Amino acid sequence: DDNDDDDDDDDDDDNTKKKNLCDAGTHHKEHSHDASFDDAIPLHVLELGAGVGHAAIAIAAANTNVHVTATDTSCGDPLVMQRLAENVAAQAEDSVASRIQVNELNWDDVTDNQHSIIKKTWNLVVGADLVYSKQGAASLCALLSRFAHSDSAPQIYLAHSTGRWG
Repeated sequence: DDNDDDDDDDDDDDNTKKKNLCDAGTHHKEHSHDASFDDAIPLHVLELGAGVGHAAIAIAAANTNVHVTATDTSCGDPLVMQRLAENVAAQAEDSVASRIQVNELNWDDVTDNQHSIIKKTWNLVVGADLVYSKQGAASLCALLSRFAHSDSAPQIYLAHSTGRWG
């Protein structure tokens, strides 16, 4: 019975961790290790709406040839991007963190500095629970269309928790 109680405690810890992530983000994090990558070919992944960086860390940890650029928008608060960078540094092993870049990407007003992110050749674009409004959906579609019309269009994987925002 004592062992059963210990297992229940572990389940409680896992449930607490999952509650700290969006449902769709948890799906990305849990299944990023399922993907198989060719070890000989570098893979460049762009994460939209990285939040605290959990998916970026899991994706980069999946293979040593994976390089992730984790993006989010600061919404005028510079601490947002700082927290993302600090969390990646604190949560990821050094060999993984060194393959994760953190950059701001404002979908509505791409600055000159952010243009390099859009113009880069990406193998994969991922994101979870990115849309909070109709305007956000329109902005996301406009951004994704920039990738879809390139000569080397990436695979795009988006997850969204149903019923989450009305």
